[in-house]
Amino acid sequence: MINKTILMTSIIAMTVIIGITANYAMAADVEVVEDTVTDDDGNFHAWQLSGTDNTSTLEITHVCGNTGNPSQELDPILFVQSPSIFRQDDDSFTPCDQFSSSIVNFGLDEVEDGCWITQANGIGDGTGPYTLTLDLQGPGDITPLGTVSSFSFCTDGVPLCEAQVLACDVPFQEALTNCGVQSQHDWMNDPNPDDIALQVFAIDPFCEVTDWDGICEAEYLFFCNADSLEQFNTCVANTSCEEPGLETEKFYTETDKDIEAGFFGTVLPFKNAIVDTENPTQTVKAVLDKNGNIKSYNPGQYYAVTKVTALTDLQEVWITEDDNLCTDVEQPISTMNPNKVPGGAYVALMCPDGTSVDLSSELANSDPPRLFINDANNVEAHVENVPEGCMVFLGVKYSPGLKGENFQSVEQPWCENWEFVTAINAAGDEFRDSAHRVLEVVECGENEVINPANGKCICPEGFIETPTGICIAGET
Repeated sequence: MINKTILMTSIIAMTVIIGITANYAMAADVEVVEDTVTDDDGNFHAWQLSGTDNTSTLEITHVCGNTGNPSQELDPILFVQSPSIFRQDDDSFTPCDQFSSSIVNFGLDEVEDGCWITQANGIGDGTGPYTLTLDLQGPGDITPLGTVSSFSFCTDGVPLCEAQVLACDVPFQEALTNCGVQSQHDWMNDPNPDDIALQVFAIDPFCEVTDWDGICEAEYLFFCNADSLEQFNTCVANTSCEEPGLETEKFYTETDKDIEAGFFGTVLPFKNAIVDTENPTQTVKAVLDKNGNIKSYNPGQYYAVTKVTALTDLQEVWITEDDNLCTDVEQPISTMNPNKVPGGAYVALMCPDGTSVDLSSELANSDPPRLFINDANNVEAHVENVPEGCMVFLGVKYSPGLKGENFQSVEQPWCENWEFVTAINAAGDEFRDSAHRVLEVVECGENEVINPANGKCICPEGFIETPTGICIAGET
């Protein structure tokens, strides 16, 4: 059973057009969505795959225009999260005016049963109609689950009856009345519907019921197929509420670390004195020449650090640093430097007794390597036997990616860096978590001015710099 802290949400109904054309083999299971990207966040769609095996393959395409609106103004970009793999693509498929559409493939041994999330988006501020197509070849079926709010809709597609849920001690009728549970059926007026396999969704984190630290920010969402209210109540009653097996944090630091001393670097300043908890943004400052071109950043090197705290004894911990939105774009904010391990990344283990050990060389030199750069050019780390209370740190070193660019010509001077973590305990229970942090290159921080002598930012007279690097009114 998966032990998981779960925030539950509603599913918005979506029209799904199912079609098999002459272009597809009869064995294919094809799902088509026609929709429009209306904002920067794009549209997330959830899918349940079942009955697949190691011979199944899946092709997902995101193209501009649809039958209702053939406009090709959108510059499509596609993100796909399977139960175990994250992939993205931009500009690898058919033309879209001056752009190209996107395609992501999953080959033999890569397609698995469970919950899949696709995000259909557009580069920059691009909006417009699109067609999203999932073409499953070989054994298996695709069931659309609707539109969702993020990649964290579900983990492995586990139904609620098999999942750890927050409502475990709350009768469904009470939850329906007081706790924000919603469904696709009016249970209050028709408690014994004739419909079968009705999906029931909960949208409240039940923070007042469980009151675990951070539960309101839980990201994993689950659903339950229930024939009746009684079945749903039985389902909920047979689950248990346990705290999550791990906790993940993400932040950027300077390179002044001392692993043996348990110090992992000075945290880079936040953009604002009041931190945006939804999208926490840290900053590096652009150092400009007289023409406004970026010579470097201040600091000139920095780490993206992930801290994973074991809330129970963990047998295996896998961490993936997904920095493609920062490094693999036309104007990259960051460049891994050096682009190798262990030099460009470190892994450390720190425990409550004060011991702190650098595992970088041991993991990088193991057979097979357990600290490496994967095919998507992201750093992965695999740490074994992490006792409860201990913390695993993964730090990836970066240098300025915008060096030589004119600051005013940088289209998007910020990027979002993600971390995905999977762990299991000795009983085989699996835990997943993720964290992200935004890094922004700023000309100067809040209230700062440029020193014309060296192009660097300083606090002007009448202001002082706080320990977090922000200028506030005051005298030294």
